[in-house]
Formats: sequence, C-alpha cells, structure tokens
Amino acid sequence: MRAHIKALMAALAAEGWSVHYGDATGVQSFPYVLLWSTVGDDDVEVPMADDGGWSDLIGVTVVDTTPLNTVGSAQKVRDMLDGLLLTVPDRHAILHLRKGLGQSVQVDRDVTITGTNTHPCYVVERYLLTSQPI
Repeated sequence: MRAHIKALMAALAAEGWSVHYGDATGVQSFPYVLLWSTVGDDDVEVPMADDGGWSDLIGVTVVDTTPLNTVGSAQKVRDMLDGLLLTVPDRHAILHLRKGLGQSVQVDRDVTITGTNTHPCYVVERYLLTSQPI
C-alpha cells in the first residue's frame, strides 16, 4: 500500500496540489488534499482468483477556505482521480470514485484560518483502489 500512496501523492503534487497523508495538523495553505487509508489488502471487492490482486478504499479529504471553494476544489480532484492509473512498479493500480461513500461539505470549526475569523471547509470522498500484478 505504501508504494500506492506514494504514487497517488506524486500524481496529485504533479498537478499542483498540496497533499498530506494521515495528518495535516497546522497546515494553513489552502486548498489541500489529505489522504488516508488502511495498511492495505482489505479486499473490498472479492477477487475472482488468488492472483496477487487486491482492493482497498482510499479516503480523500479536500480542504479549502469556503464551502463553494471546497466544492470546486473537490470537483477538480474528482476529475483527476476517478479512473487514475497509478505508477506503481510491477502493478496495474487504478482508482475509481465510490459514490455514496462520501460526505457533504462541512465547516471545521476546530480550526481558524490564520489572520481571519473564518474556518476552513472540507469534503470527504472514498475511492476504490484495485491493484493487480503485471
């Protein structure tokens, strides 16, 4: 899973996104993407054969300054990630948006944007990562 996460982070960074994994404490530059996952091999989708393939869900949280900015940023991330083929050695790994597993835009009232009296907003989506040996 580690190689898959690194490939996903690199793909987002190559498109100009500030990307973090697991924790974004103290980040004050918006927008950004926070990725999170299990350690891998959870087989969300039952494999047809024991061929070394596996699947798991990847959490993608998009954070921005206002609800509408968050919706716009989340759509850009969605357009990029849905169907993205990850560059992972000796694997064919692809992401697909799992509709119905996300959350609506929320205001993070535990964080105040520096120099303002406003709070960032976020939206959570889940992607199915499937990985097969090649």
